[in-house]
Amino acid sequence: MASLVLDLISFDPIDNYLIDCGSSSNTTVGARVFVADSSTSKFLSTPTNIIVTSSANNSMFVPYQTARIFPPNSNSSYTFPIIQTGRHWIRFYFLPFAHGNYNMSLANFSVSTQSHRLLSNFNPKGASMKEFSIYLSSSTLVITFIPSNNSFAFLNALEVVSVPEFLITDNASTVSTQPRKFDHLSTQAFETIARELFPLGVLSYDESSSIEWHKNVRYITWGVAAHYLA
Repeated sequence: MASLVLDLISFDPIDNYLIDCGSSSNTTVGARVFVADSSTSKFLSTPTNIIVTSSANNSMFVPYQTARIFPPNSNSSYTFPIIQTGRHWIRFYFLPFAHGNYNMSLANFSVSTQSHRLLSNFNPKGASMKEFSIYLSSSTLVITFIPSNNSFAFLNALEVVSVPEFLITDNASTVSTQPRKFDHLSTQAFETIARELFPLGVLSYDESSSIEWHKNVRYITWGVAAHYLA
């Protein structure tokens, strides 16, 4: 695990798109820079240009202070050139707030790529980040926002980042008395639920991948069966 963490810290992603949606200037989050919305317009296709800013203006909510709204009754999409095919992280940042005629807590929408439906009839509640990793075999990635009937979509920030090849192996087995084997994992799509650091401790860093590792002890249901070795 220590070797894996060190490899991740030193990893320099070839594809690395970080967008602060709705923002008129670049935003620094840790050691990473989310670029201004206006500088990424070449990647975006949307019928109406709607960008909004929260009145809260709380630096603790970077990059949630601004948002791009995708209007009802039409789809909007980002198209990114992909330099290196293979697995990529896609991260969506959401924090609904009200602005003019748009109350983002009422938004309902789906999000798809060319090959996967990532979110279906999604209604964000509170600050959240949804992370997926998918295998890309083409030279472009298209992310499409599809508002539900009589609703709209929105996004506060977006990441598309290369995943280290060593991170996900092609096969794995469950840890149990009757292991179940899974094959061809390297080309499947995943949603991240949590990352656990074994045995204990918390490690957070933003230099290349915005990864946060959590204490695994909170998920152990039979604590007396676990033994930790240094």
